[in-house]
Amino acid sequence: MKAIVTGGAGFIGSHLVDTLVTRGDKVLIIDNLSPLAGGREKNINPKAMFLRADIRNDIGLINSFRNKKELRDFRQVDYVFHCAALPRVQLSFDNPKTTHAANVVGTQNVIALAVWLDAKRLVYSSSSSIYGNQPTLPLRESMFVNPLSPYGLQKYAAEKYCQFLCRPEQKNRLNGAVCLRYFNVYGPRQSADSPYSTVIGLFLKARKACVDAVIYGDGEQKRDFTHVSDVVRANLLAAESAQVGMGEVINIGAGRSYSINQISRMIGGSYKREAARPGEPRETLADTAKAEELLGWRPQVSFEQGIAELLKLHKLV
Repeated sequence: MKAIVTGGAGFIGSHLVDTLVTRGDKVLIIDNLSPLAGGREKNINPKAMFLRADIRNDIGLINSFRNKKELRDFRQVDYVFHCAALPRVQLSFDNPKTTHAANVVGTQNVIALAVWLDAKRLVYSSSSSIYGNQPTLPLRESMFVNPLSPYGLQKYAAEKYCQFLCRPEQKNRLNGAVCLRYFNVYGPRQSADSPYSTVIGLFLKARKACVDAVIYGDGEQKRDFTHVSDVVRANLLAAESAQVGMGEVINIGAGRSYSINQISRMIGGSYKREAARPGEPRETLADTAKAEELLGWRPQVSFEQGIAELLKLHKLV
């Protein structure tokens, strides 16, 4: 199989690349190595081909495939895994135009590339931020969306482009697409180098440095956390399942939520509190029945197991 992974030097994308390479697939990474997006040169798998490119530049992206001889093998590609993004709620409030360009325009450009390459399927990395606050839990794909941030709105717009361009009547249509709504992905290689980094990475970094980590609000807000290895499995199943391909939206979560206070106790260290931030839902909890039905996917790594592995990895036990 030949696969393209956008954001393949980032957190989720690099794990996906490693798995594809390990099973013998031919892989091309497209990444601009932006620190804000989490792209790191050290995450690049040496057995994959690497193209340093920005998905916001549509002409440059397609011209790379037209003009670079080393990319000829990828002019016929099986799957495009679109993991590239600027993926933070608070960042989208501070820089809405920048995040829109990456998350919406960038996705349009990746879709155009997948069409040009005649890829069998595009697997899009979406987000549970689309749901916002809902009157009932767990969160199901059939619920009306209620994004509380520019980021959530951007990810929803990108989903709709994937779905729209799967329609048979579209002239330049995708051969197939699937949208996976991730719930708070965590695991090895998770960045903690930015104030926009996610809570687990920041808590681990603070404990290692023996400084106070920050809990925003009362700490009783809850999140459904999904291990990155489970997310990788979901991508592979979404690429190859015969039951999807028309832009389906599928939750990828653990189906259990934990409060920020609980996480702080699991990781340990000292903490201080600051005012709650805008755009953050009170609780997320995934209904994964659709993932099980269409993909045969269930989470395999418990949160307790995942945190224990991270504590060991960071030499905190």
